[in-house]
Amino acid sequence: MEEPYLIKTFPAEGIHSLLAETLAGNITVSGSDTTDIKVEVYVHSLGWVWGTTPRQKIEERLRQYDLIIEKQEDKIVALHRRKPETWNWNSWMKFMGVSYKIYVPQNISTTLQTSGGKISLENLIGKQRFSSEGGNLKMANIKGEIHGRTSGGNIAISGCSEKIDLQTYGGNIVADSSEGLINLRTSGGNLRFFNLGGEIEAHTSGGNIQADKINGTLKVSTSGGFIRIIDLSGNIDAQTSGGGIQAEVNDFDKLISLDTNGGNIHASIPLNRGMNLDLSGSRVRIPRTGQFEGFAQKRSIHGKLNGGGAMIRMRTSGGRVIIRDAQKETFYSIAQSFTESDFNLSPNFFVRNFKGFLLSFTLCFLMTFGLSAIIYFSLALIRSTPVNPSTYEDNKSVVINNAINAFITLLVLYWFISRKSHGTGNFRNYLKLILWSYVAEVVIHGSLIGILYKRTPRVNTGFSYESLLYISVPAIVASIYYYFWQRSKQISMKISEQEYRLLQLEKLKTKAELDALQARINPHFLHNALNSIASLVYEEPAKAEKMTLLLSKLFRYSTGSKNQQFNSIAEELEIVNNYLAIEQVRFGTRLTYTLEVEDGLQKLEIPCFLLQPIVENAIKHGISQNIGQGVIKICIAKESDVLKLSVHDNGPAFPDTLISGYGLKSIQDKLRLLYDDKAEMIIENALYKQVIIKIKIQNSAKNDIN
Repeated sequence: MEEPYLIKTFPAEGIHSLLAETLAGNITVSGSDTTDIKVEVYVHSLGWVWGTTPRQKIEERLRQYDLIIEKQEDKIVALHRRKPETWNWNSWMKFMGVSYKIYVPQNISTTLQTSGGKISLENLIGKQRFSSEGGNLKMANIKGEIHGRTSGGNIAISGCSEKIDLQTYGGNIVADSSEGLINLRTSGGNLRFFNLGGEIEAHTSGGNIQADKINGTLKVSTSGGFIRIIDLSGNIDAQTSGGGIQAEVNDFDKLISLDTNGGNIHASIPLNRGMNLDLSGSRVRIPRTGQFEGFAQKRSIHGKLNGGGAMIRMRTSGGRVIIRDAQKETFYSIAQSFTESDFNLSPNFFVRNFKGFLLSFTLCFLMTFGLSAIIYFSLALIRSTPVNPSTYEDNKSVVINNAINAFITLLVLYWFISRKSHGTGNFRNYLKLILWSYVAEVVIHGSLIGILYKRTPRVNTGFSYESLLYISVPAIVASIYYYFWQRSKQISMKISEQEYRLLQLEKLKTKAELDALQARINPHFLHNALNSIASLVYEEPAKAEKMTLLLSKLFRYSTGSKNQQFNSIAEELEIVNNYLAIEQVRFGTRLTYTLEVEDGLQKLEIPCFLLQPIVENAIKHGISQNIGQGVIKICIAKESDVLKLSVHDNGPAFPDTLISGYGLKSIQDKLRLLYDDKAEMIIENALYKQVIIKIKIQNSAKNDIN
């Protein structure tokens, strides 16, 4: 067991937090009922070191670092940092990593950082913040706020509660027996949950998602992976860009939303409940049960079941939607429908024909012969007392000659393959390669032998077929290597071409989705506007003409932006101003509005028709239901590297079903497609009623979708 390099102990009284930083080391923090805080420091070498490093050498190398273990006011500080003035080009060979094992009382907050090691926390209460540049994160029995980041390691949590926010850029995430506000993100790894409760939100850019025994609200999304949810009680919102969705729901509250752009949806839900159905796919199947009001077709079902109630939305662009009654039927497991024999991605050299047998025999013969030769010559060379000195020298000479031949082969291959053009014909390429191999063998081989033996080696001037065979070895090996290199290059090119096509298809699909979400004039608004124009034609024809021109202009905006995804903020405000001018004709003095834009933001580009649907919601759910004076305030400002757009109205509070409407739902979908997790929409009811959109600015607010 490794002994600590240093141990420091501090009284825990009055200590509320811990700060620990290290370079390339692990950090472990354990909480208990202890009245002391103990910091154990472990030092390890990362350079070229053989055996155990003496303590004197460790202390000498540690002089190029600041190693601070001390109490500062109400916190314990453990820092391992490099001194810039002592660092030079060869310091990495003397690099010393430092790891911590820290034992603390349970009620303590931590801030931890390591440049590549693991971070582990257990039995703590409080606010925990930590980050690692590639290491794994592990948490067990933590209560309070948890904020963790790693650049590529895996994340595992168990027995944690309250507020959890964790992210990894590629690793897997496993969460078990935890509850609270849980937010988990990975850029490509898999997500696996078991026995979670509360509000869970998780996202992966391409991995699979598996959840079991979930009690609460689950919102998950993946850019192409498979989603499997078993034994859920509560609400669910699951989205995938191409994989299938399998869900088993034992009980639900307000919403079941399953959405995929190409896979199948298999769901098991209790059908004895009241619900509103919105189902669409290439084929939709649901058992005939209960009282249904609405319309049902082969590809879609819309209506109320058992009088209506919770929203059940399942949509797939190309797959099937199959719903089963959880109380009557056993849930169908998609994963169990596949067997191992369905997939065979491994090459089969042992095909049942003569050609396959010959290839298999040749490969086995070459491998056996090569390994036997290596063992034979190695044993002959390492004998302390050679049986025959002449044989020993001959064996040594053979090994050296083979090593030189291998070097010549690699040298010729490197030069030949690195050329930009290999000629016009494949036969000509092999001819050139063989010719250059012979030239290199004749020119280089003798020179290297002379250098190694510091004398002119014995040369047999007579011709022999044996010598020709040995000289031909580099040419033969180079030709075989070149053949397999060509095959691998062709396969790589095909794979790259397929990946490029898939990327283009993904872009086209994203663009098609954005086009589907593009600006639409709300029929209800159009109906009210035309009624207002009709009522003004005889009484106030000038107003009717003005309103008609404004409505025509708004339609022109809507149709004119068909082939573009972005407008400048100035253009978006012009659309909003035009829309509000129409509504002002309708509402008269009941409606007033203001537009506030921070200087320098007018030319910044944002998605087309981003603000108008939000303003329309403010009219519909606010001004139209307000008896007195209605006020709408639109503010656009920049906070650090985030663009903030807010729409406020003084009407009554937003209803709970606001987000399910087309307007705001389309805004959410548009932000997700264009910005992924770099944009969000926030609805606030308390104190100050407003809808806020935040977009992280990177060079410009524009994203390349076209």
